[in-house]
Amino acid sequence: MNSNTAATTSSASLAFTFEAENFRKIQPKEFIKKFLEQNVRPDGRVFRQFRKTTVNSGHISTADGSAVVRIGNTTVVCGIKAEVAEPKTSTPKEGYLVPNIELSPICSSKVKPGPPSEHAQVMSENLNKLLKSSSVISLKDLCIEEGKAVWVLYADIICINYDGNVFDASVIAIIAALNNLRLRKVEYNEGLVTATETRPIKLNLSRLPLSSTFALFDGLYLLADPSDAEESVMEEMVTVVCDETGKLCNIWKRGGPSCSPDQIITCVSLARERYTTIYDTVNYSNNKVVAEVADQDAMKHKAVQFESEEAKMNERTATSVARKKPILTRIKDELVHYWDGTKLLGLEIRISTKLLFKLLRGQTLTRREDRQLRRTTQDLVRLVPFAVFIIVPFMEFLLPVALKLFPNMLPSTFEDKFSKEEKKRKILKVRLEMAKFLQETIEEIGASGSGREEAAKEFSEFFRKVRSTGEQASTEDLLRIANLFEDELTLDNLSRPQLVSMCRYMGINAFGTDNFLRYQIRNSMKSIKEDDKMIRAEGIDSLTIPELHAASQSRGIRTIGVSPARLRNELNQWLDLHLNHKVPSSLLILSRAFSFADRSELVDQAQALQATLDSLPDNLVNEAELEVSEASATYKQKLEVIEQQEELIADEKAQEEKEEAARRAHKEQIEAERRAQKEAEELAKEATFAEDLAPNKKITFVAEDDARMTQQQLQELREALTILSSKSAVLEEREVLKEIRDDHEEYKEDMHIEAGGKESKASLRLGERLEKMIQKIDSELEQYDSEVGSRLNLIQANESGQITVSALEEALRVIKHTPGDNERIKKIVKKLDVDSDGLVFLDHISELCVKGEGMGVLVESEKEKTEKTTAKKKPKKEDILRED
Repeated sequence: MNSNTAATTSSASLAFTFEAENFRKIQPKEFIKKFLEQNVRPDGRVFRQFRKTTVNSGHISTADGSAVVRIGNTTVVCGIKAEVAEPKTSTPKEGYLVPNIELSPICSSKVKPGPPSEHAQVMSENLNKLLKSSSVISLKDLCIEEGKAVWVLYADIICINYDGNVFDASVIAIIAALNNLRLRKVEYNEGLVTATETRPIKLNLSRLPLSSTFALFDGLYLLADPSDAEESVMEEMVTVVCDETGKLCNIWKRGGPSCSPDQIITCVSLARERYTTIYDTVNYSNNKVVAEVADQDAMKHKAVQFESEEAKMNERTATSVARKKPILTRIKDELVHYWDGTKLLGLEIRISTKLLFKLLRGQTLTRREDRQLRRTTQDLVRLVPFAVFIIVPFMEFLLPVALKLFPNMLPSTFEDKFSKEEKKRKILKVRLEMAKFLQETIEEIGASGSGREEAAKEFSEFFRKVRSTGEQASTEDLLRIANLFEDELTLDNLSRPQLVSMCRYMGINAFGTDNFLRYQIRNSMKSIKEDDKMIRAEGIDSLTIPELHAASQSRGIRTIGVSPARLRNELNQWLDLHLNHKVPSSLLILSRAFSFADRSELVDQAQALQATLDSLPDNLVNEAELEVSEASATYKQKLEVIEQQEELIADEKAQEEKEEAARRAHKEQIEAERRAQKEAEELAKEATFAEDLAPNKKITFVAEDDARMTQQQLQELREALTILSSKSAVLEEREVLKEIRDDHEEYKEDMHIEAGGKESKASLRLGERLEKMIQKIDSELEQYDSEVGSRLNLIQANESGQITVSALEEALRVIKHTPGDNERIKKIVKKLDVDSDGLVFLDHISELCVKGEGMGVLVESEKEKTEKTTAKKKPKKEDILRED
């Protein structure tokens, strides 16, 4: 006795020296016992607590009835396939149900490949007995023709993840699958079985038996719904089967001594309590399937009805077209067509003239105004065929005059010191802008013929189906249509609620005008695209869990309560759609709102993308349609889109003016408070030290010199540094010209390769003028370089792209709007030299010159602030730039 006690004590002390995981593997029974002695189970449940059970019915399209059941981590899939066969001779009026439970090797490392295990065979036999004894279905309902043909229901239940209690999961799965089983109504005629109706009929279930399993440990601890670890050390297992009336259908016991009557009564009581919960779950899942089937039937009926009405309408249209229209009707249609064209021409001349004069005055166009100017110019080129031969040469000839009359069109960079050289550079820069604008115009109006008409037809047909019938489009159609909604086009036409939603999904805490929100979203999407390429190159598996969460959150992918494996799958889908299929990131982020069903279950990505396209504003759809069918669009369509865009431009302008007025009022209020505070302080000081002041001395208040620059001064500084630090004075202009030439060559190759992409006459004329202009600009750049050479290369940058503070001070002195005297310049340079090493990065100054769009405030998270603090030191924009 003493030796046994000593051995036990030694074993217990040894057990506690192991780590928990090693202890569990070496002494699993002792491991579980230690938990049970503390009135808790290893997974945190109490003794009589069942794990969460979920049921999803009808998700296997190839099966006649199906269900997926999860009990904790245990997952089984049941699929029922109905086939016609001859009945058994002993039961000529009855069909038969054949259940089979399979433990696949993927469900657990304990299951080996090969023939069915003994455990699986025992469970299949017990399930078959349960279904027969409970009379779940009437086998006579499966009879098609007595003695000739019956239905055979093959119910295959596969366990794909084993964590204990597979039998209960299998019972729930087969009952749920039978509950949503649909059989085709058939007739038997001379040895042939034919379907009489396409719509299947539901099989009636007479009873719904469900099982609950319990495990007994040491004859004392009764555990409900045992896990795999608990099953492996239990002495006895008890399974109780009840039906919807609470009637006891069966009880099975496996292994060990007999349970006590009290324990059996407890098991039955707990099984009846649990039945209600499982019954409701199965019914809910089945009702959901019934509702989905009803919706699909209604949608199909609606689609058939719509197609029938459309066919009738087309027939009427064809009949009416066959009859030649009366002469007066045709004259009226032509007059309306030309009247719309005249209105369009007048409106486009007015809009393009207004925007052109805005540019000549040195003002910046918004993105929407810039697109409006390009669109109106393209239409003018189409409407007036020979405008190219008049407008382009005329503009080139009048360039020096325009620069003289409108000096703000291209503000000077330097003071009088380099005025002669700068005048020539101005003309070159304007010509480059003209060439760039012409190339963009050529790309827009280039394609003609049936290609665009067919694309326009597909576009309108797609949205007609989606919005009128709700029919699910094919994946190919969705991807093709989604590619038409480029990020720029989509963002510029989204409503404010949609912009706010995108900011929320992407984790952008921005508050301000619509243009400000668009600017922040655009910047974020640009960084996401670069990040996508990097992730694809390095592999998703290389991301740590924090990096995975951060990447998912920035793309609007839900992370709360989602496993890392699911997140990696979601991120992989994003990369495939964004990089491989070229779906714009704006649509992908908007689709996040439709990616989750009411019960927080992921829906199909194609459905989410279709719902996103369906929810897009009409003005965006109209503009996208116009982009697709530019050449074949009617004058009326173009008028509507241009007028819509003009309204949006006016709304944006009013929004900006309102925000600017509010800022100005706030700034004036702060200044007034600051002046009042200074006056009070000076008066107090004057009263205190009155004897030190002259009798009639006045106190003057000098505004504090904060040593900051305006946006214009920053731009001048950047351009001056670019010129003065380059070996060629027109290096930047050469890069722009090369980009224009490459774009034009690429465009010509695309037009040559593209099937049916016949180039329009207007595009050919513009192309000829553009090529002549490129040659002329190239020769002028060569001449300018030979005349000026490296005469302007007064600043030398090191290999890291840094210049000395003395060189920076000299550049600030030669710009046209110098920020002030030497002392003020030194203060500014000191702020730019953040690490006080006497060197300043040219890139840092270029980054400061990037002008944001709209007005608003971006609230950074604590994490972003920390990252900025730990990142490489850069001058802060608020320290350098002041509001004009």
